[in-house]
Amino acid sequence: MLTVTPDYVTGYLKLGGSNESDVLVARRDELIRQQKPMKYISIAAIVFGSVLTLTIVGAIAGIAALCIGGWLLSRVKSNVRLIEEVCEDYIARLPVRTVA
Repeated sequence: MLTVTPDYVTGYLKLGGSNESDVLVARRDELIRQQKPMKYISIAAIVFGSVLTLTIVGAIAGIAALCIGGWLLSRVKSNVRLIEEVCEDYIARLPVRTVA
């Protein structure tokens, strides 16, 4: 899941079948949790690239791994930011229910 769109996040929240904020926050946390493996892969690529760059022979592959790892990490951060923004907006647009 490299790219998360606002429509995907909204659909995922609606798929929960409830408009209660606790359920929606739990769905948001699930989406954020799905980003964790990609975050770990990007950090591993950055570490691997850093180690490869120490040798002259591995410098080309190391620089490529660093670039890919950095790009993946930026995608993860923007995905998490988008998920949080869309979830906050979706919860704010829900009708307020008063307790009688």
